[in-house]
Amino acid sequence: MPRRPTTKSGRSVLIVDDNAEYLSSCARLVGRDGHDVLTAHNAREGLAILRSRAVDLVLVDYFMPGMTSEELVAELRRFNPLVQVVLQTGYANDRPPREMLQRLDIQGYHDKSEGPEKLRMWIDIGLKAAFTTQLLNKSRIGLAYILSVTPELHRIQPLEDLLQGVLVQTVGLLGAVDSFLAVAPAAREADAEHGFVAVTHRGGELRICAATGRFAGHESLQGAVGDERARRLASALERSLPETHDGATVVPLRVGDTNLGMIYVDRTFSSEREVELLMLFANQAAVAIQNVSLYELAAVDPLTRVYTRRFYEHAFIRELRTAQRAGAPIGFVLVDVDDMKTLNDSGGHLAGDRALEALGALLKGATRASDIVGRFGGDEFAVLLPRTDAAGARAVVDRIVDATRTLSVEAADGTPLPVRVSVGAVVLDAAATFDRRAPPTPHRFFKSLARAMIARADEALYTVKGDGKGRAAPIQSMAWTREEDAPMDAESGSHRLAAAFGMPLLDAR
Repeated sequence: MPRRPTTKSGRSVLIVDDNAEYLSSCARLVGRDGHDVLTAHNAREGLAILRSRAVDLVLVDYFMPGMTSEELVAELRRFNPLVQVVLQTGYANDRPPREMLQRLDIQGYHDKSEGPEKLRMWIDIGLKAAFTTQLLNKSRIGLAYILSVTPELHRIQPLEDLLQGVLVQTVGLLGAVDSFLAVAPAAREADAEHGFVAVTHRGGELRICAATGRFAGHESLQGAVGDERARRLASALERSLPETHDGATVVPLRVGDTNLGMIYVDRTFSSEREVELLMLFANQAAVAIQNVSLYELAAVDPLTRVYTRRFYEHAFIRELRTAQRAGAPIGFVLVDVDDMKTLNDSGGHLAGDRALEALGALLKGATRASDIVGRFGGDEFAVLLPRTDAAGARAVVDRIVDATRTLSVEAADGTPLPVRVSVGAVVLDAAATFDRRAPPTPHRFFKSLARAMIARADEALYTVKGDGKGRAAPIQSMAWTREEDAPMDAESGSHRLAAAFGMPLLDAR
């Protein structure tokens, strides 16, 4: 009675032989061992199969009409160096086996007269070699992938973008379909090392921050995987070791003694090496997450999620230098909440905080990724618009004012409180051709220029405040000055915001 395999091996074997009877009997033998069997009656048919699908091992007859087995192997090696090959022959002395193994880079040489058990031995040897070769190749490709994406991981970028990038790169590394990345905001908050202050979950509960496949749209771990699995995932995170269970793999994101979260992939892996690759990637991702979180803690206002005044000051100077070198215009916009005191008095300071938070999100949504939104302090915001002329600045300003016409927050009693703003803007026209041979322009010149732009926008904004609020002033225009012509002396212009921005007036050069 024919022997039946208890399980499938998951391996595929291609048999290429022009003898139909032998091809059939060999296919039955290979199939009984649980392997997926493919057959071809000549070399060209076999090559067509090898080009169209993955095969672990090829059993190929030595003598075939049209194209010999040596020609088949030579052609195969041009596009697939990994597949294992065992030559079969009915003539023991066709060629010295050792010389042929080396010359053709094949793994076996089977004499058909030696019977089926010897052939099964060669198949086992070939499939084991295939597994080892494929595993080493996966490791090589995985390491190369990790090295290629590491610079992108460690680039300073918004934390939300980094987390989504980590997820995309994890899927790219392992080919996962359903996966998510969860970060523990409570732990970050307690250690004061991270910037997800707005993501509030008590008791160390994990929050899903980026998701694909069936997990997309979920924020809580319980909602994504259920209460029981959520508890097991939290336990795995505490053990700080990669684990595979319930058809999923969990890898912690850990830096030193601090658990930042986990990478969860909804699949299991066939080897420890694959998990090691994922762990290696997770270590790089964890360091990047920690660095960006620390950066955001210093650079991002926790309430409004826009940049702090200190960061904005440095960004302003940097973008002015870039505009000078590129000969490009640059815009600056001031946004001030109208009647903030009335808003606080009517709805309480929590309503005022909600208004500032909503306005920060609105400004980020109304601007480009390359624009820089900051909080000057209190109820004043600023937007820096690199490479933007007067028409572009007007479009941004109109978009902001239009969006705030429907912006409101709720008072404690549920009453909607409208949030309106006044806006002033200035555009620094494109600089004349920059002489790269000239000495570097001093830092103090750009500080003075930034101060002058702030003052011009501030004056325009307060003109609007006096004329009825809730709208934008005409776009102001400024020209680049020479270094020796310090813009705005101590007796001219508005200095209120320039001083508040940390840019004191320059009386000496």
